Amino acid sequence: MDLATVLRIGLRLLHTAAAVVWLGGGVYYVLALRPLRSQGVDAAPAVIAAAQRRFARWASASTLLLLATGVPLMFDRLADGRGTATYVLLLALKVGAAVAAFWLAWPLARRRTNRFGDARPWLIVALGSLAYLLGVVLATLYPVLQR
Repeated sequence: MDLATVLRIGLRLLHTAAAVVWLGGGVYYVLALRPLRSQGVDAAPAVIAAAQRRFARWASASTLLLLATGVPLMFDRLADGRGTATYVLLLALKVGAAVAAFWLAWPLARRRTNRFGDARPWLIVALGSLAYLLGVVLATLYPVLQR
């Protein structure tokens, strides 16, 4: 196995781990923390705020790691000249979903507008899940699509 292959595997592992942390945190927030508010838990606002503060560093690091590993992985696949139009379309959808999820999760975006209201966390998780699933599809279908 040559060095380039080892680097590709390392980048893919880091990219996947960062996606799992980012998406897992969002799912935990939506499914475990947010329902505390509607269940009348007195400490819910404090617990949710503390959890968000603690996870913010992990989410920021995961976002940076996703970008830092995703860009080289994307160019690695596109540079070999074997990607089909289907591959490029799926990749564009994946990148679009990820960028939209990052933008919606970005703290400044939350302060500027609340047009999504209570649906924002669900939308972030849905877009992140779509990006993750498209990544799995792309990794699985790439050898098939390049023929």
